[in-house]
Amino acid sequence: MINKGREETGVTPTSLAEKDRIIAEKDALIAKLKEDIRSLIEEKEEMIDSFKTSTNILLEKIKDLEAQKTGYRPQTANILARPSNIFVNRGSYMLIYFERE
Repeated sequence: MINKGREETGVTPTSLAEKDRIIAEKDALIAKLKEDIRSLIEEKEEMIDSFKTSTNILLEKIKDLEAQKTGYRPQTANILARPSNIFVNRGSYMLIYFERE
């Protein structure tokens, strides 16, 4: 009895259709979740790019202000090396620039 019928295996046509439906639903859910992951990865990359851009803009503004006061434009490392410019706020670093008189 190599070719057993569905009745002999205990699998009815209804249960096969139900299994196929469940598999199709799970495949659709997996595809949706993969698309959500791709979307989140793209959003993360955009946030990283935005952070880099805004950080560079802020550093350039600080350099411009420093150049107006001192007559020379400092390097980024010199700005970040001053401990008075960097504060820890809830575990993240924040760059705060104070005008010197």
